[in-house]
Amino acid sequence: MRLHRWRGQELLVVDLLPGVDAHTPCVVGLDHPDVQRMMSKRLHGATGLRTATRILDQPPSAIDHAAAYFTGGRVRVH
Repeated sequence: MRLHRWRGQELLVVDLLPGVDAHTPCVVGLDHPDVQRMMSKRLHGATGLRTATRILDQPPSAIDHAAAYFTGGRVRVH
């Protein structure tokens, strides 16, 4: 995950590892047309699953802490 700034707006972007797609075991939802559209187009200067941080219930630092905790430090917000 990474923070991306575009025109004064901060986005939280989830980048998938190469080769991860809707057919990867334990992956759910990547075959949805809206997700496919988001993954294939560059929007707000970024590609990948993205959302504006202003609409999130938790700040990026809390999301980073939870991601690190639940993945043994493998996933962080950069």
